[in-house]
Amino acid sequence: MAQQNATGTGNDPISIVSYSPHDALETSDFPASNAHLDATNVISIVCGNSRYHWALHGGYDDEYFPNLFWKTSTMGEFSEDDAENLQDYFPRKAFQAIGGPEFDSDHTIENLLHHITKRRIPFFHVYIISNGDKARETVPLLFSRVPCRIIQLQACDFVTGQYDGVGVDRCANLRAAQRYYGNPALVIDGGTAMTWTGTNSDGSFRGGGIAPGIGMKMRAMNESTGKLPYIDQDNVKAVFKKCFEEKKPLETYAKNTQDAMVVGVCREIALNLGSLVKEFQRYTKELFESNPPSARDLEDETPHNLRKNKPTRVVLTGGDGWLIEELLGEHHSYVIEEEQNSNGSTNTTHEDVIISQHKNLASHAIGILLKDTQLPKNAMTPVEQIRHDLLGLRVCKDIRRGTVCEVKRSEAKSIAADKFRIKYDDGLGETVGPEDLCEYLSDFAKNGEDPSFPDRDCAERKLHIENAKKAVETLENKVPQLKEKLLELQKKRASQGNQGPSSKKARAAAEPTVRREKKKKGPPEKSKKNNPFPDVSVELLEANPKKFLSERVAKHFDEDLYYGSVVSYDDNSKYWRVRYDDGDNEEYDVHDMDAYMKEYRLHPES
Repeated sequence: MAQQNATGTGNDPISIVSYSPHDALETSDFPASNAHLDATNVISIVCGNSRYHWALHGGYDDEYFPNLFWKTSTMGEFSEDDAENLQDYFPRKAFQAIGGPEFDSDHTIENLLHHITKRRIPFFHVYIISNGDKARETVPLLFSRVPCRIIQLQACDFVTGQYDGVGVDRCANLRAAQRYYGNPALVIDGGTAMTWTGTNSDGSFRGGGIAPGIGMKMRAMNESTGKLPYIDQDNVKAVFKKCFEEKKPLETYAKNTQDAMVVGVCREIALNLGSLVKEFQRYTKELFESNPPSARDLEDETPHNLRKNKPTRVVLTGGDGWLIEELLGEHHSYVIEEEQNSNGSTNTTHEDVIISQHKNLASHAIGILLKDTQLPKNAMTPVEQIRHDLLGLRVCKDIRRGTVCEVKRSEAKSIAADKFRIKYDDGLGETVGPEDLCEYLSDFAKNGEDPSFPDRDCAERKLHIENAKKAVETLENKVPQLKEKLLELQKKRASQGNQGPSSKKARAAAEPTVRREKKKKGPPEKSKKNNPFPDVSVELLEANPKKFLSERVAKHFDEDLYYGSVVSYDDNSKYWRVRYDDGDNEEYDVHDMDAYMKEYRLHPES
């Protein structure tokens, strides 16, 4: 649990904000789990046993079609401190698609935040398919530094009739297969574990099987015996290529260990899957004979998910899909020797069978799911329209800026009882009610973006201010007591002499940076008091520079003593940024920090 406790000026503390990265993880509940209509940063992750398969999807206008794919290793041991490594999981093309070509030279979390906060929806929608607990633990940690919604998809999102515990990826594959190829369809996924799963004529889940994949079989022979080597995919591919080019299959009675292992695994898979295809072919034929489809069902113009397949459709996917396609091809693609049946046919004779390979099938299924469940705004209820519009709004609390990433709907089906999850730009966050949300939106409408953004006055950021104003008006109309509470808050601030957010720091954050001429750097006035300052030293500052964020400082300019707060630290320049209570900003090096934090301890505010 990340936690920060910072003290503001006088009796006006900055609130403690407690936040767990796993607060961002939701279990799917469509249509509430739909992406925002204006979302542009939609990511899917299919978490396999040996690889994570990522995709970047288009938005609503592009029907959430995945247009960029990449693979990474699994995350292994991962902690919240590793969140800075997010850029290690994003290739250059992904950064360019998210924020523009400037990411070529600056693949950092800070640069990512700076650019996505200009978007109408300044957070990531992350949809994950995972059959184990590890990904559910690590993916939220990976995205813990950026605003996001992480939605764990379920098998029931994709098909009906499935059994409890079935792999979500298998059901996702079926959803994409029926959309692209019709029903019934057989999907064979050549992953770490090889699976086959079928649909019925109505698209419901028929069932399937699970077996060790090619790599698992090779690894098992290596690890479970004393001398058998491990034959990786590259070597298997080289054997296939040689057999195909020479039109000379591996001998069933091989003459060396490598060929013996490859032919043993390939014969087993080829004969098993060949038999499986023939069984599914008989099933398809029986369906048509018992319940003949109409002419309309067979027309090419009919949408695929409604079209009935007369020829048997077999869809291959997964890392070993290419290999399975070769083994199911004519003459086993000359990889292994063919067997003649008693009627003269062979196991590779598949009449009225169409075999297709479709990479990243589960990623496509996620895009199809989002398209099918998305509601246009005019089809939403009035309450859902408000919830939709609140997502992605920018807020201001004390010196923090943040983003509304999730609406936690109440059972009462009322905005007044909803909760709203906010992710702050510093990595922390909280879940608040409509009263606090209205206050934070109101403060953002008055104060705008963080002054550290060089483009805080650009059109995109000004639009966030206008949207915050509109949201405050909407919330006040829907929840009348909010208007009274805001008036009470404004009166309280006026009586305290504050006219901005709930601290001097936050008011300063809203004002433009102006460096006064009379503030010239000079040594701090020496004090006659003796104080050893055990909590401040150059060594401590260099060891943990971000520990001192929100500390108070005091500095003399000519005869005046000015107070301020440490608001940020730059890892590259190794400078801290200090915002004085009158709104000025200045950068401190480590020796400045040491001197002026000690000065504050000698001259604390009264």
